[in-house]
Amino acid sequence: IATMQETATSPTPSSPLSVFSDFVWQGKIPFHDRPPLPPLDMLESYISQHSEQSLQRDWEANNTDYRRFAIVHYSCPQQLGNRLHHFYNDFLLAFLSNRTILWKYWDRDACIQLGNQYDHDICIDSNRSLSIDHPAQACASILETAPWIARYDDWRERLALPPPVQIWIRTINQHNAPHPPPPGVERIRWAKEPSEEDDHDSVGTSAPIGVSSKWKIAVFQPMVGVLGPGFVKKQLTQNPRALSRAQALFAYGSDFWHGAIFDQAFRLRSDFLETIQPLHPMTHATIDPARSTLSMALHSRHTNPLDEGSNVTNEINCLRTHVKQMELLNLTTCRVFIMSDRPQTLTSIESWVQQHAADCDVIQTRHDKGSKEESLEDEHGPFAGAGFVQDLELASREASQSLNAVWIGHSRSSSKLLREWLAYRRAIRFWKDHGMDPSGLTELSTCQLPG
Repeated sequence: IATMQETATSPTPSSPLSVFSDFVWQGKIPFHDRPPLPPLDMLESYISQHSEQSLQRDWEANNTDYRRFAIVHYSCPQQLGNRLHHFYNDFLLAFLSNRTILWKYWDRDACIQLGNQYDHDICIDSNRSLSIDHPAQACASILETAPWIARYDDWRERLALPPPVQIWIRTINQHNAPHPPPPGVERIRWAKEPSEEDDHDSVGTSAPIGVSSKWKIAVFQPMVGVLGPGFVKKQLTQNPRALSRAQALFAYGSDFWHGAIFDQAFRLRSDFLETIQPLHPMTHATIDPARSTLSMALHSRHTNPLDEGSNVTNEINCLRTHVKQMELLNLTTCRVFIMSDRPQTLTSIESWVQQHAADCDVIQTRHDKGSKEESLEDEHGPFAGAGFVQDLELASREASQSLNAVWIGHSRSSSKLLREWLAYRRAIRFWKDHGMDPSGLTELSTCQLPG
C-alpha cells in the first residue's frame, strides 16, 4: 500500500519525451491524447484485423482463404470463473497463432463433444437457471459478447468451414479430459522463427507464429488452468520475435491482461447492471476514495457443502493486517466489500468489522430473491450464478476507485476473477483520471486465503 504522493512522483524532465511523460504522469494530458498502453494497443490491432466487420469485407471480396480460425467458448452465470478463464485461454492461443476467433456457447453438446470426462450432470446443468430453461438464454440476460466477435454458428456455412481440429496443449488429469487423447486430437506445435517468405500468409503485418496453418479451424483443449507469461515463455522459446510480441501482452501482469480481455470481449447488460446495488447505503459515498480510503475486496469461498462458514479466522487475519496499514498511512476511511457463498460468513465478518474497525464500512450486494440461481452443487451456496456476478461487479467497480486497494481471496478461479477485474479497473482508472502509467502504479495488495 502506498500513498498517492509516493506513487505519482514525477521523473525529472530532461528531454521532450520526459517532459511529455511528466505532464502525463500528473494527469495534465487528456486521456485520449495519451500514448496507448502496449497490451491494449496490441488488442486493438488484433481486433481491427480479426473483427466480424473485417471478416465481412473479406467475404464480400471472396478473399477469406488466407484466414485461419479458432472457436472460443464461454458460458455464464454458473461456473463463471472456470468458463471465463477457458475463454481467456482460447483467446490467448488464437492471438498467438493469429487466428480469427468465432464464439460458441459452452452448452451440453460442446461440453461432451470435446471429450471431457465431466459428470454428465455438470455438462447438462452447469448453467441451469430456475427461471429460464435454456442456459444460453439465461446467460444472455446477464452477459453479451462484444459486437466485433463473429459467431461460429453464423459463419460456419457461409465460409464452408470443415469440422474443427481439436488441439491439445498438454496432458491433464482425467477429471478434465480422457487419457490418452481420443482419435483425431492434435498436440500443439509452435513454429520456429518465421522466415521473410512466410510473411505473405499473415493477416496484416503479423507473421504466422504458432499452430499449424494447415488446419483451417481449431478448437483448443479446455480447462488447462490459467495460461500466463510462464506458458508463453516456455512455448515460444524458439521464436524470439513472437516471444517478445507475446510478452508485451503481460507488460502489466496477467491480471491486467485477463481484465482487458473481458473488457474488450464482453459487456454486462445495462438492465442487469441496474440490479446491482449495495445492501445498505455507503456511509462515505460522497468522499473521493482515491487518496483517502482503504478499499478491501474480500471473497470467501467454501468447497465443503457441510461447512456453514462460521469460521472466519483466516479472513479476519487478513483484514486485521490491512486495517493496521490504514492507521500507519493516516487514511481517513475504509471500505470492506465482502462476497461469500455462505451467509454465515458474511454475518461473522460484518460483526468483526463493526467491533474492531469502526472506521470501516462493510458493503454487501443486495441479493433479491430473483437473483438466486440453482447451484451446480450444494457447495456453491445461495448466491451462485447471477448473484455472484452482482457481487463481482459491485466489489471490483467500487474498490478500484482507491489507490490503496486490497484483494483478499483464494486461488480458485472465482476469486481470480475478482482480483483480475479489480487490478485492471484500478489501473485503467488511475491512468485515465490521474495520468499514472500502470507500470508506475503501486501493485495491488493481496492476502490469499487457504483453499
